Amino acid sequence: MIWIYILLFSLFSVACLFGFWIRYQWNKNYLTKRNVYPIEEISVIVPFRNEAKNLPKLIESLHRLERFPREIIWVNDHSEDDFEHILKSLKVPFKSTVIHLQPEDEGKKTAIRVGISEAQGKYILTWDADIEVRANYFEE
Repeated sequence: MIWIYILLFSLFSVACLFGFWIRYQWNKNYLTKRNVYPIEEISVIVPFRNEAKNLPKLIESLHRLERFPREIIWVNDHSEDDFEHILKSLKVPFKSTVIHLQPEDEGKKTAIRVGISEAQGKYILTWDADIEVRANYFEE
């Protein structure tokens, strides 16, 4: 009788080890396969409203980028601050466009929709105006 328990325990242990091995192999393959999007096909959309105090940090980090997207589309949601002066200081080797929402349009989702309609890239990436990006952002 004890041999039956030993045999069942052994089979259960082997089955568990095999399951752990399968899971490990799947994770290893899944985690090493990364989606790679060509950077020249990426359009970045930055909706903003009254972000003049945050835009300089984002612009400084854009100057440090090692690789650049196809374009950045800045969508102004009726800002009442001095954002235009700040965006004019943006001199980077990619297309940078400022779009102003129509008076009847407002809100972040609307700004993103308008940005998407103007984007020329195959892939869309949205950023908030109060972020900073690392120099190797697009490699990561």
